[in-house]
Amino acid sequence: APRRKRKFPYRKVPDIEAEIAQREAQIEQLHAALADPQVLRDGQRVKQIKADLEEQQAALPRLYEHWEEASELNG
Repeated sequence: APRRKRKFPYRKVPDIEAEIAQREAQIEQLHAALADPQVLRDGQRVKQIKADLEEQQAALPRLYEHWEEASELNG
């Protein structure tokens, strides 16, 4: 069967899993920060945390897709 063309650059599955775990942990920390009354008093910090949160969350779907491809092609 012809090999399917890669959509993503080659990466080892454990490396992708590590990045997913790291980003998910970061998302949890950012959510926790947004629940902190001290943080909520600082509008600029809240804005920055929300931007970071958006960035981390936006990266996940692509990482999951990359993980799926790597699992199929490398496995």
